[in-house]
Amino acid sequence: MLEQYRRIKAQYPDALVLFRMGDFYEIFFEDAHIASKVLGIVLTSRNHGKSASVPLAGIPHHALDQYLPKLVRAGYKVAVCEQVEDPRKAKGIVRREVVEVVTPGTALSERLLEEKRANFLASIAPGRGRYGLCLAEASTGTFRVTELSHEELWEELERVTPSEVLVPEREHELAEAVKGRLPGVFLAKVEDWHFGHDRARERLCEHFGVTSLKGFGCEDLADGIRAAGAALEYLSENQRGRVGHITHLSRYDRSAYMLLDRTAARNLEILSSFQGGKEGSLLALLDRTRTPMGGRKLREWLSRPLRQVAPIEERLEAVEALLDEPRWWDVVRALEGIQDMERITARAACGRANARDLVALRRSLEALPRLADTLEGSGAGMLERCRKAIGGLEPLAEAIGEALVEDPPLSLTEGGLIRDGYHEELDELRSISRDGKNWIARLQAREQRRTGIPSLKVRYNKVFGYYIEVTKPNLDRVPQDYIRKQTLVNVERFITPELKEYEAKVLSAEERMGELEYELFVQLREEVARWASQVQRAADAVATVDVLASLAQVAKEEGYVRPEVAKDDLLEIRDGRHPVVEKAMGRGQFVPNDLKVDTKDEQIWIITGPNMAGKCVSGDTLVFTDRGLLPIAELMPDGAPIGEFSEVSLRVRGLDGVTHASHFYRGGRKATVKLTTRMGYSLEGTPEHKVWVRNQGGSEGWKRLENVTEGDAIAIERRIDLWGQETAVDPSVAERLEDARKSYRLPRKLDEDLAYMMGLLVGDGTLAYRNSVHLCTEDPFIAEEFKRIVRKLFGYEVKCKANGVGYFITSRQIRAFLKNLGLGYVRAHEKCVPKSVMRAPKHIVISFLQGLFDTDGFVEKRRWNVRLSTFSPRLAKEVQLLLLNLGIIASLHMKRTSARPSYRISIDRADAIAFHMTVGFRLPRKRERMDLASERRMPNGGIPCLEGALKDKPVALKENKSVNSIFYTYIPSGRDISHDKPDGVDCPELEALSSRHYFYDKVAKVEHGEAEVYDLSVPVDHAYIADGFVSHNSTFVRQVGIIVLMAQMGSFVPAKYAHIGIVDRIFTRVGASDNLAAGESTFLVEMHEAANILHNATPKSLVLLDEVGRGTSTFDGLSLAWAIVEFLHNEPQVRARTLFATHYHELTELERFLPRVRNYNMAVREDRGGVAFLHKVVPGGCDHSYGIHVAKLAGLPSQVVRRAEEVLANLEAQELDPLYRRRRRRSGRVAQAQMDLFRNLQEPPILKELRNLNPYEITPMQALQKIEEWWKRWGNGK
Repeated sequence: MLEQYRRIKAQYPDALVLFRMGDFYEIFFEDAHIASKVLGIVLTSRNHGKSASVPLAGIPHHALDQYLPKLVRAGYKVAVCEQVEDPRKAKGIVRREVVEVVTPGTALSERLLEEKRANFLASIAPGRGRYGLCLAEASTGTFRVTELSHEELWEELERVTPSEVLVPEREHELAEAVKGRLPGVFLAKVEDWHFGHDRARERLCEHFGVTSLKGFGCEDLADGIRAAGAALEYLSENQRGRVGHITHLSRYDRSAYMLLDRTAARNLEILSSFQGGKEGSLLALLDRTRTPMGGRKLREWLSRPLRQVAPIEERLEAVEALLDEPRWWDVVRALEGIQDMERITARAACGRANARDLVALRRSLEALPRLADTLEGSGAGMLERCRKAIGGLEPLAEAIGEALVEDPPLSLTEGGLIRDGYHEELDELRSISRDGKNWIARLQAREQRRTGIPSLKVRYNKVFGYYIEVTKPNLDRVPQDYIRKQTLVNVERFITPELKEYEAKVLSAEERMGELEYELFVQLREEVARWASQVQRAADAVATVDVLASLAQVAKEEGYVRPEVAKDDLLEIRDGRHPVVEKAMGRGQFVPNDLKVDTKDEQIWIITGPNMAGKCVSGDTLVFTDRGLLPIAELMPDGAPIGEFSEVSLRVRGLDGVTHASHFYRGGRKATVKLTTRMGYSLEGTPEHKVWVRNQGGSEGWKRLENVTEGDAIAIERRIDLWGQETAVDPSVAERLEDARKSYRLPRKLDEDLAYMMGLLVGDGTLAYRNSVHLCTEDPFIAEEFKRIVRKLFGYEVKCKANGVGYFITSRQIRAFLKNLGLGYVRAHEKCVPKSVMRAPKHIVISFLQGLFDTDGFVEKRRWNVRLSTFSPRLAKEVQLLLLNLGIIASLHMKRTSARPSYRISIDRADAIAFHMTVGFRLPRKRERMDLASERRMPNGGIPCLEGALKDKPVALKENKSVNSIFYTYIPSGRDISHDKPDGVDCPELEALSSRHYFYDKVAKVEHGEAEVYDLSVPVDHAYIADGFVSHNSTFVRQVGIIVLMAQMGSFVPAKYAHIGIVDRIFTRVGASDNLAAGESTFLVEMHEAANILHNATPKSLVLLDEVGRGTSTFDGLSLAWAIVEFLHNEPQVRARTLFATHYHELTELERFLPRVRNYNMAVREDRGGVAFLHKVVPGGCDHSYGIHVAKLAGLPSQVVRRAEEVLANLEAQELDPLYRRRRRRSGRVAQAQMDLFRNLQEPPILKELRNLNPYEITPMQALQKIEEWWKRWGNGK
């Protein structure tokens, strides 16, 4: 048997071979090690003759659908080897063959496929300067081919996001490029001869039964034919030749579609939001499809909007026809009875469909005539074509209905599939089987009478077959013709020749019944496969109707209008709205805006705004950065003016991982809204600030703080894991103390022991004295640890009071050193996490928490949950967020006492386990409880409001034993489900929610107040994690791109009126990001994307630019932004319609001498010396930042404000533009001074030296010498 395995394994050396042996699939040798690790199954061994034992792992045959997807998702190719003959009839070893090879791009199993997402295999054939590309989808039969340039190839692959890529074996550079450009994709290699032109063409002609490919319009695509031929052969090998559902080869041309690269799709959040899931995207908003085919079609339309007016108008006409409510309801009711016809047909053609699949297909086919009737007389050409395409399948539905029972079993070999009356021989066999059971009953009654034994029974088992059972007291009555077969304790078993003769007849009939039913089912399945072409055509029509009905529903519900689409270059939108943001905010909350651009008069809009966006958080808000967990106010650059953006460069935790923050905004004192959740998390920000909210209906989106109400579920990021890296300690301040009685050695580095000691002192220490530090503890372990660490770090022997519980250090130098680390002179209610710990790496923070919890923490005796009590609200909040950074949810609640209120941190259930595993205790008696707690797994709440998201889920999912409690227990009772509950469940909605691992906490209190507010500019996804909450800052230009895309895909749009001149491509350059893997800086990535726009944009393109040039110095960035606008305006071959949102107010000067540039700004209303931000785009440049207005709000003395206004008037009156021409005056004020902003663009030399100087690598004396050198060169000492 093992030799047979080795022969099969040799044919598939790159695959894991699942070798069928009886009721198990067994896996041997190295494959067994891999399977054991991936599947979490036991690794054992099998003896093989005299040789060493063979590693072995196995899975039950009926669990293949459960385990196979895990192997494939882990990146492995799997060959399924079945027994292809009956073991009872086999002579020698049972014959086995590989019946299927499964890879990500060739999978047919529902468990491996997303219901509403295509699963493409991309085959690439490199040519001379061109590439042939074939996109094949085994699960539906889609088979497309094209030829592309190098850049076009990667753009198309990034758009399609295939599951698997097939390349020639010797194309090493191409293979490496695939790995780099498409991370995570499964890469398959085949020998180069598979890509030979003659072989590929012959293979395609043979498969499609033609002599030429001219009928498919592909004869001239030499490289495309090579790619298609290789793909077809690869699929055929994996499916063992069963690819009959691939019935058509279609050529497609990218020029027929608007180009939307991955950057644009991501920045506009078309298919996924910045969180990475569907929620919050345009797809989520528009997807009201009722069938899986419709969901896939909608995704395709969104990623490939049209460029021709006629087909767009056809779609719009069809959507308008379905706005008729009675017709729409009839269409929807018909669609709800239709299942995934495409994939069922594909499985049938590949021999993978079961009887339940075919019954589902029959029910879907039976719904088609009802759907056709609803479309009749619609007046829309597209709907009429769909109506005709779904007809003519009644014979197939009848054939399936006549053959199969209504509710067949899952197994195909145990009978019960075929209806009575369908097949004469089968009916006869069933009659024998039924009569045989009656005969047995009659035999039993006859023998009871004959023998006089009323307890005599005729029974059956698999070992003996039928037998007669007689109890021991009745053995003397047994007739002579009974033949003893078995003796048991209380009974004996007998047979008779008559019984055995009839048994053979009945069992033979039952065996033949199973074989015959399977044969009849296979014939029926093959008949379905022969209808593949017609079913696929009908399924495509159903998908089209489904998408159109979905678009009609959204248009009606959200108040969208039909756009005018034309070949001209005019884009005009009146009262346009961002559809996703509007949905999240609620109808009537979004402020609409107008737009009118073309290539003749208004080509480029420069959109400026007051540098006070309003979306800010209070200064004590803690932000997770690469500098540590810091209050946002501490991130403010020195000298940052109120109401202005200042450059910063740091990394923060954004929606999609760690991202770059480029600017800091100081907003002054503003009205605020403070949210507090039931777990004690809090966030204070301006009313316009947005947080991510999960709504009652199951949808998610951004919501302003002013619109958040008690009971709303707010998203809290629980997998942050972003830490500072500071460990250097500067002891110079303590070393220079003149009145210190004695000097001790002082550490230069913050290590785990020093952090633990600070945790002890924050917990049970007295820090109010300036010359000493005290620790009060009765625990001998803590006392000894404290003394050991102080002795090790400082060479100081800790003293102990007479009471035996007070330990102290009386050294002013050591006390000053600890103060410099952040242990200030504070009382109990003023304590906080030392600033050095807040900026430290993860392992240092853990040591500090161990010290703190060893003193002020405790573990419950009953449930082993962890608690921490403190009188300091600041300390409690900081600890809560440090734990959150570790992935641990902790509640924070205040308890009022007769003196000061106390604050308790509570870590419960699964998070208590996580605390014990991640942080734990040094204190032995507390660590013992950790050992007890680690033996228990306790669930923790997670995802609320599931009913709306899952109400349309199929019955099959509800019957899944691992998740059916969601539907029958959690949802009815309103309980939240654990994030671990949906793991491995084939439901994209559940998988997306589970993978994000947000903690959804309900708002318990909303308060209004005032505070100094600040913000960070995070250009990539405009969001960052503040106080644990997912927070957002948004931009205007995206909605224009979304409206254009919606119009060209054939959807109504969120506006009162829209005229869309066809756009060939949408370019977006939004904010700044970096590509660390490729070694590319933020600015280099920005310039690559800008270069792509300038090289490839045309007068038919739409360019959306936001904050270009922010990745470098102010002058460099402004110069580049200026030059880019000039290029877009002046180059005739480019001249793209452009929206440029910027805070470079100097760019407004371009309107003066570039005739097609227009200035617009975000409107502000000045009222009684104050400002209100209206979120309305109006003509004209924004001539100032309203910083003085904000200064008034901040409470600056009136004489300072008046003097600032005078200085501002002087500066504004004499500014020059970049061409050294006097700027237009912004006011009638008379200038007293002149400011030339652009004459000297060189950076001062001292700034260059400062930038290259690392303060941590020089001594204090070297620093003083450097300052003296500068003073001599540039100061009064010169």
